[in-house]
Amino acid sequence: MKMKLIVAALLLVLAGIITAIFIPMNQRLSGLTVNRQLEENTDSVTATNGGVTTAVTPGNAQYMVFILTVTARVSVMFPPKEPDADAGIVIQMGDSVRVHLVPDGEGDSALFYYSCGGTRKCFRITGYRAMENVGQAVSPDGVDGPNSLQDAAQP
Repeated sequence: MKMKLIVAALLLVLAGIITAIFIPMNQRLSGLTVNRQLEENTDSVTATNGGVTTAVTPGNAQYMVFILTVTARVSVMFPPKEPDADAGIVIQMGDSVRVHLVPDGEGDSALFYYSCGGTRKCFRITGYRAMENVGQAVSPDGVDGPNSLQDAAQP
């Protein structure tokens, strides 16, 4: 009986060690996949911010991706429910990548909801004035030159 308890305790410790290694590694790999998806889809970007829809130029899209892929970005394990599309900045990149950036309410941080092909993730970006910088990049004036305005119904 004592031997069974020792074996069970060892198996429990082993499972804990494997989990402690697997979860951070999985989060890091999924973060790299998100970065790759964002970086590959800067040619066809539309964004809606405050009811204004723009076709974002590749230069402005690359600036926006730079802000969204900062190493200070942290994965949120149990994210709050994603707000309605009229809150924050909604960005469609290519046919499959959708980004929704909303203020977090904690100082200068923002929540970054990502979806692509059924995969959904949420990240928190603290600092970098993410809402302000991404908002400027997708605005009609842009950062790296002007973006073109679109009708909201136009893809």
